[in-house]
Amino acid sequence: MFTLNDLFDIAIKMEENGRSVYLNALKQTHNREIESLVQWMADEEKRHKSWFQEQKGRLSTGSRDLDVMLPGVIKEMMGDNSLSLSELDFSKITRFC
Repeated sequence: MFTLNDLFDIAIKMEENGRSVYLNALKQTHNREIESLVQWMADEEKRHKSWFQEQKGRLSTGSRDLDVMLPGVIKEMMGDNSLSLSELDFSKITRFC
């Protein structure tokens, strides 16, 4: 079972992983528009990480109910979906709308 603190740690790690994927993707593309979009996405992941870190810092010791409730909520939201971007080949993206 995950605690609320664990969930924040997972969220922070997911943001770090996402940022890493986008920064590596910048090396794969030579299209300026796509580079700009991917850089923006990397910057967003950095902001998300900071937000999660701030929220984690605000945790109170009275969060036991959330510790029990959140794992079920997360499972219900995610189902069997993966959050990995590792399958995405950014070098094959030629344009975006």
